[in-house]
Amino acid sequence: MSNQNQREFRALGEFGSFIDANDFKAIFLVVDRAACEAAGVFPRLSPFFKGRSVFAFDQFIENPRLEHIKSGVDAFRETEADLVFAVGGGTAIDVGKMIRFFARQEASPESIIADSNLIRPETNIPFAAIPTTAGSGSEATHFAVVYVDGVKFSVAHDSILPNMTVVDPTLTYSMPPGLTATSGLDVLCQGIESMWSVNSTSESYGYGIEALALAVENLHAAVSGPTPASRSAMSRAANLAGKAINISKTTAPHAVSYAITTGFGVPHGHAVALTLAPFLEFNADVDSSNVADSRGVDHVRKVIGDVVETLGCKTTMEAQGMIRSLMNSIGCVTCLGDVGVTSKAQRLQVAKSVNAARLANNPRVITGKDIDEILESIR
Repeated sequence: MSNQNQREFRALGEFGSFIDANDFKAIFLVVDRAACEAAGVFPRLSPFFKGRSVFAFDQFIENPRLEHIKSGVDAFRETEADLVFAVGGGTAIDVGKMIRFFARQEASPESIIADSNLIRPETNIPFAAIPTTAGSGSEATHFAVVYVDGVKFSVAHDSILPNMTVVDPTLTYSMPPGLTATSGLDVLCQGIESMWSVNSTSESYGYGIEALALAVENLHAAVSGPTPASRSAMSRAANLAGKAINISKTTAPHAVSYAITTGFGVPHGHAVALTLAPFLEFNADVDSSNVADSRGVDHVRKVIGDVVETLGCKTTMEAQGMIRSLMNSIGCVTCLGDVGVTSKAQRLQVAKSVNAARLANNPRVITGKDIDEILESIR
């Protein structure tokens, strides 16, 4: 699904002018209060609220659970909101997307998660996503994540895509180094994975390669000595990477990462990046017996060449070293043992919890043995 129908604002003030021009009466605000307080968002939002009813919802946590979404749906249905917007990181935006989506469905959230055929394609309330981080790209995707009994589910539908995005880099200025690092690694991984995904198109490829180039050039600076220029570049990179995976979806590094995050508390972007270098080598070794992309071996090899070149390298081995060096330079370790995955039993636990749907998007067929070997290689 393309993002071409989204309306994009590059500054929070532009969005405020849009609200005034359209005379919205009631706003349902999904907000990560800690992120917004750190970013100084509330004083900048308050002029938007004058003369309007505002209903704020903040009862959710990172890796949101279904019960949080259902509470939000109940709260939303008690209002007469004619505009919804979410402010915060990827979690807040995902929560906002799901509240607005499920509130307009006849079937229950549980039923829709189990059977997407129950979705009624009708969501006519405008929704704006306003990220305060440069990472997830959630403002640009038509899917959202929710946990049910500890299991991660991705809900996808065209109407989940926000109508509007506000990518204002100034909202990311307060991001601490650790969050900047892990969020930026998510951008890096999304850019690469969108390029080699079996679902890539010329549109997604363009988004992905630009996102990757921006991240390579600016991530270290954004972590170690952020400037308005590096913050702006990473905000753009995150948005482009979101647009890319909105079309292509993610692949093997994301598929393996979820259990590392949920089981061992490793931040998402860091968890994904742990296997990025070994999967780069793995995919580079594709041949006619294991290629999963219908465009063939030569296509996959050309993509890997583009990835290596965009990383500023000449060989796949050099590119692997560059990825690990970048991770270390921004304070993110590169071995599983250093994030608490210390035993063979724990590595097997991760391998058994791989997301099959994301794995299927990888350009080379992956077996259980392959995953075991990759995890062993970074133990």
